[in-house]
Amino acid sequence: MPSEGEVPVTALGRSTLIASNLAQQPVSVTRKMAASLPELRAVAQAKGLTIHHLGAGYPNPEVTDPRGFIAHERAFFEHLRQAEGINDPAALPEYLRESYAYTDTLGPVSPRESFATVYGNDWGVDIDPGKLLPTVGATGGISLLCSLFERPGTRVAYITDAPTYAGFVARAALCQHARIYSVDMDEEGPHPDGLRDAVRRARDDGFFVPFYYTRTNRVETVG
Repeated sequence: MPSEGEVPVTALGRSTLIASNLAQQPVSVTRKMAASLPELRAVAQAKGLTIHHLGAGYPNPEVTDPRGFIAHERAFFEHLRQAEGINDPAALPEYLRESYAYTDTLGPVSPRESFATVYGNDWGVDIDPGKLLPTVGATGGISLLCSLFERPGTRVAYITDAPTYAGFVARAALCQHARIYSVDMDEEGPHPDGLRDAVRRARDDGFFVPFYYTRTNRVETVG
C-alpha cells in the first residue's frame, strides 16, 4: 500500500507518482444537502409539510420545477427556427450549432445585456455588460474569484460574514495558504468596526486581503 501522499499510477504498471501535498477533500456540504433532499422530502410529505429548499436560492419549490423552463426552451428554439427560415429538415440550423459550441470567453452577449438591464433597474445602477462574467452558479464564481488571488506561497486572507456560505468555506480550504477571518453582521450589513478589525488582524498576521465576501451576494473591495 502506498504511504500518505503517494498515488499509485496503475496505467504505468511500475511507477508511483509522489504527490506530497495531495490531500483528500471532504464531501461538499452543498452536495450533502442535495443528496439528503429526496429522503427529507418524503418525510415532509408524510407529515403534510412542504420543503422550501433555500440552498438553491429560491424560497418556492415551484421556481425550480424544470418543466416550465423546458417549455420555454422549446418555444424559443421554435422561434429561432422560424426566424432562420430553413425549410430543409436535414440541414443543421445555425442556432443549434451556436447553442452547443464554445462561446465568447465572457459568455454570450445577449444574456449579459439582459442581466445588466434587469439587475441595473432593480438596483438603480448602470451595469456595463462588457464587465459581466456569467459563471456556473455561485460555486463557479467563488472558485474563479479565489483563483485570481491565490498563488503558491502567497498567504491570502478572506474576510467573510459570520456565518458565511458553506461553499465558500469549502473552496477556501483548498488553498493551504488561505485563512478566513469572520465579521459579525446585522440587518444593515457587516459591523464596520468588526470589518476594520478583521482586515487589520489579517494584515498583521502577514496575509494579503483581496476582498470581503458575504453570502448576501455582495463583494466589497478592501482598500
